[in-house]
Amino acid sequence: MTLMLKIMVVPTGVGKTLRFAPEMSVSEVLSELKIKTKIGGADFGLYQPQLGTKKARWLQKQRTLRFYDITNSVRFYLTFLALLSQILMILPTILINYRDPD
Repeated sequence: MTLMLKIMVVPTGVGKTLRFAPEMSVSEVLSELKIKTKIGGADFGLYQPQLGTKKARWLQKQRTLRFYDITNSVRFYLTFLALLSQILMILPTILINYRDPD
């Protein structure tokens, strides 16, 4: 069995749907993504946004995809670990300051 995962490569804004085995570690997935997208490295990670009742989370590199009970077509973001953390910290401020023009 393989999983079809939707990966948004944040630095380029390009989305890709790729196949991975559930037994693969997140580290192995990141290595494959680096080969296929030419983006990655030690400072990159996979971030899963909130999905229904599941909270948003960073996937730990030593865990497998099966550990996270991931199903097909789940969306992830391949991004710098520090960059997305900073974006998530300022996003509430942006939303609070946004006013819909009448």
